[in-house]
Amino acid sequence: MGARQKRLSARNLFGQTRLMESPAQRELMASTLALSGDPRMRDLGVRCMANAYKQHSFAAVMDELSLTWGQVEAEVRSIRKSEGYIRASQHLPDLMEQVAIDAKSRTESCTTCHGTGVVRKDGQTDLCGSCHGLKEIYVPGEVERQKLVFETFGLIGKNGGFNVNLDLRRTDQSEGLEELSQSVAGILDGKVNDVS
Repeated sequence: MGARQKRLSARNLFGQTRLMESPAQRELMASTLALSGDPRMRDLGVRCMANAYKQHSFAAVMDELSLTWGQVEAEVRSIRKSEGYIRASQHLPDLMEQVAIDAKSRTESCTTCHGTGVVRKDGQTDLCGSCHGLKEIYVPGEVERQKLVFETFGLIGKNGGFNVNLDLRRTDQSEGLEELSQSVAGILDGKVNDVS
């Protein structure tokens, strides 16, 4: 179905003068389209709220601007998606902090002995086997969250390997292939060689 047929279908379905949407729906659509980067979409929003178009359906106003439902739907979806990203980004610092906190190792009160360091069994008091009398146990940080924190700050790559940044801005000295391979060899072996 061509664009003109879609516009005609919209006009036949919604009518030229009959309002199918509530004033609140129309206002919401107009305020959403006001955020568009497309001048035609902004114009659609303005016209929908203008007194001269109060008796025209949304479809009729779209038809006057040669816009299809598909175009308007795609634009509204794009705007709403951007709005979602903006709203979600406001929570990003808290989420990043929470991931970093969860990634940290910590000590907690021993759950076996309830923080007393001893357990009673068969009428005898013995040293707790979980904390060995220390009253606390070590809880390692979650490995996946540690990886996520390190990836976020560029300390490791997505595959878990460490990132290596080579400074290629030193143009005053030339380095041959042999010198370059020697300077990188230590990194590949897990050692840092002083090549200065």
